[in-house]
This record gives sequence, structure tokens and C-alpha cells, in this order.
Amino acid sequence: MSKSSPEEAQAPVATLPEGVAGRYCHLLDTQKRITMPSVWRSLIPEKAVMLVVPDPDKERLILLLPSMTQSTQNKTHVQGGEIISPEADDAADFYSQCENVKVDDAGRMKIGDWLLDYAKITEAVLLKGGRDRIYLTAINKEEVKEKKKTVDVDALRKSMIKWGLKK
Repeated sequence: MSKSSPEEAQAPVATLPEGVAGRYCHLLDTQKRITMPSVWRSLIPEKAVMLVVPDPDKERLILLLPSMTQSTQNKTHVQGGEIISPEADDAADFYSQCENVKVDDAGRMKIGDWLLDYAKITEAVLLKGGRDRIYLTAINKEEVKEKKKTVDVDALRKSMIKWGLKK
């Protein structure tokens, strides 16, 4: 019996990206607040500010988690401290279409009505984890009551191949 080296003994392991995963359906409360799933709240630093961005390609909102918010701020930072510049105008064009939000102690967040209107979120929302962001899409309240989850096999297969989890 031949001994194998530690490198041969270990099969390559794909590493999954850390972050928010899963799908949750929630009703908006009477003040139109959205409840963040408790499992996701544990991933967000206390008092962290997140950025809500309207998706220009779909009627949904994108909630950028603190790590992604910091990355966005780095990309839109105006170099050289110029007060008037094309970069400053671009940053203003972007941020003026967004909103800062925090999760309160009860796990709720209040997103401005103007953004909820854009995404047509009126009574219920699907929160879909996307690693460093959460996609918020309007659903009707009957979908929340059903709490039925299905698997999008095509999307899952595509992601698994991309991450090396499947050939």
C-alpha cells in the first residue's frame, strides 16, 4: 500500500462565495417597512448603512450590503478634490437615484415610497440573496401565504458550472 502525499489525498474543493443566500417572501407592514430575515441580519454589522439602488433593467430594487456599498463609494470617489468635474456629476447622477437605509432593532427597514413605487412593491416583496446584495421584487400577498419555494434548475446549473461545482 503506497502512501499518498497530502496534496494527492485532498480533492480540490470549490469555495462558495460568502454572503446572503436564499429567498424570502414578506408582507410590508402598515408603514411599508420590509423585514430583513434574521439569518441575514447576523451578516450585517450593527448600525450599518446600506444603499438601495433601482435596477435600470428590471422593475426591482437592489440593496447593496455594507461591503458592496464601500466598493461603490470607492468606484465613485472623485479624485483630486475637484468641486466641479464630470466624475462628480456622474457620482451625483448615481447617488441621487439611490437611498441610504438601515435595519432597525426589530429587523425592519424603511425604503422611500418613490423607490417602492418604481419597483411596484405595494403589499409584499420577494427578497432574493445575491451574495453582497439583495434583490427586492414585488409579489402579491397570496404568494407570501403559499410560502412555496421552487428550484430554478437552469439558473442553478449555470451558477454551479461557473463556480466549478459542476462540469
